[in-house]
Amino acid sequence: MNKPQFIKNFDEYSKIYGVLESDGFGTMPYLEKKDGNVYYYFFKLDPEKGEEQKGYMLTLGKYSQYEDTPGAKNSYSVINVNQIGTEIIDDIAVDKKEIPNLNNTTFKISDNELSRFFEQCGKAVANYLEQNPKVVRFYDEMQDNLDAKNYLEYLKSVLVGSLGGEWTAQEGSNKKVVVISR
Repeated sequence: MNKPQFIKNFDEYSKIYGVLESDGFGTMPYLEKKDGNVYYYFFKLDPEKGEEQKGYMLTLGKYSQYEDTPGAKNSYSVINVNQIGTEIIDDIAVDKKEIPNLNNTTFKISDNELSRFFEQCGKAVANYLEQNPKVVRFYDEMQDNLDAKNYLEYLKSVLVGSLGGEWTAQEGSNKKVVVISR
């Protein structure tokens, strides 16, 4: 009978057993990490023909660059997003890399990708609401980094639609902010 081996680190594990990139994040379509009161959701979108796979970091925290956030801290959240490399997401999944800071790099998403993007965001926000049921308002600041046509239309129909009928979205006091509330 073979004696079980002691695995010291991920590199050793992957040499012995092999790890495929297609393994995903268990049963979830995203990878969730929490640091204090900030939640990070990492996900990948399958590429359109001729393009590379894209990775995203959705951040739900408490600090807004543009809006006053009245009320108790547990009643709202601020949503931001960055596009990051898929290899960085894979390294974060196995704790080989730290969570990167938000940056101000702008990226574009086509209409075809935008609905899939918001579908993934909706799943992450729904998970966040399960863990934070007192949240009644989101300050969506994703347009800070995300350049997309018909942003508000897609946001309302896909992301807000996935949250349920009691949720609505409207433009905030700044043109880059959408307030999602119930």
